[in-house]
Amino acid sequence: MPCEPFFSKGKMVGFMCSRGRGKPKPPPCYKCGRPSTKLCDHRAMEPIYGTLNGRRILKKWVPRLNTCDRPMCDACANHVEPDTDYCDFHNTEIARAESTKAEALHQERLRKMGMEEDE
Repeated sequence: MPCEPFFSKGKMVGFMCSRGRGKPKPPPCYKCGRPSTKLCDHRAMEPIYGTLNGRRILKKWVPRLNTCDRPMCDACANHVEPDTDYCDFHNTEIARAESTKAEALHQERLRKMGMEEDE
């Protein structure tokens, strides 16, 4: 039975034990198989379609709510900014530009709703 110390206001107040098998292992890196420490931060854009005279037309592009989240280890991750890492598939200039624009639109949409993303 694994036990973890339990802290309250910076002081240890007890132990929390569980019948489980301990903490779950992180998923393996998609490239080398080592335990992952990072997830891909690429945010894509998706099209919103409408109809005009019975034809399907593109109305606008909006950012997706989720990111790629491909698991990576430190060695296989492509570090772009201090908190931004991309997998090999999304480490291109086009994908970076799309992700930057999508992230800005996503943050703007959150601000309009009066919310902030937890980081």
